Parts: sequence; C-alpha cells; structure tokens
Amino acid sequence: MPTLENELTTTAAPTFDAAFYESANPEVSASGLDPAIHYLVIGQEQGLDANAAGLPLDDAQLIEQIGESFTQDQWLEAMPLMDGDDLRLLDQAQSFDLDNAMVENFDLFHELAPDDTWGLLIEMESMPLIDLVNRMDSGDLQFVDSASNVDVGEIFATMDNSLAAGFMGNWSQDQLNYLDGLASFDLANEFMEMAPDHLIG
Repeated sequence: MPTLENELTTTAAPTFDAAFYESANPEVSASGLDPAIHYLVIGQEQGLDANAAGLPLDDAQLIEQIGESFTQDQWLEAMPLMDGDDLRLLDQAQSFDLDNAMVENFDLFHELAPDDTWGLLIEMESMPLIDLVNRMDSGDLQFVDSASNVDVGEIFATMDNSLAAGFMGNWSQDQLNYLDGLASFDLANEFMEMAPDHLIG
C-alpha cells in the first residue's frame, strides 16, 4: 500500500511493474494472461496493486505504458474479458485496430453484451454499418438483433430496394431464412417490390 513518503516523493506517473504484479498475485500466472492485460481487465477491478508502492494506474495510464507492447492477436485473446468501454480505450493504442477486429473477428464480439457490441458498431468509421451487417451470418444477425434498441428486420425493410437487392442477392439461404423469420420483415413482399433489374446480377 502507498505510504506518505511514497506519495510525497513520487512525482512521475505511476508505472506498471509486471514482475511485481505477477509475483504478488499467483493467480495471474494461472490465468495464462499477460500480467498487464490481467491488470487491465481483472486486477484493476479487484483492487490489486500495480506496483510495489501500491500506486494505482487508471486505464489510460496503463494503455499509454503498455499499449504498443502487444500485437492485435494478443489483444484479441483478451477480448472475452473486456467490455465496450475497455475496447474504446484500447482502440487508442497503435497496436490495436477496433474496426478491423469487428470486420475480421466479429464472432469475438459475441462475448460482449449485445448492447455494447451494437454501440461499437454504430461508432465504426472505416465501414458503413449496413456493409458490416451485410457480412454477418445468421448467428451474428441473431446476436445483434438481441440488443435492446435494434431491429435487423426494420433495418432491411427501410433500406433502398436496389441496395437491399444487392445485399440479399449475395446472401446464403441461411441468412435469408433468418431475415424472413423476423416479424418486421416480409421477404416475399420485399422481392415483389424490387424492380426486376435489381434482382439480376
């Protein structure tokens, strides 16, 4: 724990001491996580000391210190333990690309609460939301549709016919079946409303 002497003599920002943290907390090694990632997603919340002086680090300080030490793949391994706010903060690190993770590894986002994932989706800058929805399989669509303020059927029902036809023309039968099963979307009616030239590839 910090002492008065520590607090008076420490002028620099507190630092994360991986060796101390791992030796002081045997569960870190058992978790299989890197000590810094463990502290970010578990230790901080549990009040574990980040250094021998007991000086706490907030998320921003930790990301600034260790953000470039890990690869995208290492961050992805820790994602199931994170929430939307953790990922927004982590996106500030040069070694992590949140938009890329959502495009290439969307299945990992099923570990988050649906509302958290939807919030991250609508904040994406590198790809229009509807383009990412178009890439989803039926499991992804069902997961997103379970968010409290999302209606996938309504998204497609209000889409321009030519755009919807372009998307659905490339969809699998599994995706189409899921969409057709939604109360807010009538697949047969949508196809009838689409001009013939929209449906021809």
